[in-house]
Amino acid sequence: MHIDIMTVGGVFLCTLHYRYNPIFKVSMDEIHDFVMSKRPSLQNKNIVMYIN
Repeated sequence: MHIDIMTVGGVFLCTLHYRYNPIFKVSMDEIHDFVMSKRPSLQNKNIVMYIN
């Protein structure tokens, strides 16, 4: 799965690749924690995540 990270204003920041097993349910909290672990500079910023 690919996660595109953008600012609320629509500026593209990055794309992250998230590996998961489709048998198990993935929560938005898990995805948010993954993004923050990979990009700690995004802490306390308004971002939008698009999941492909």
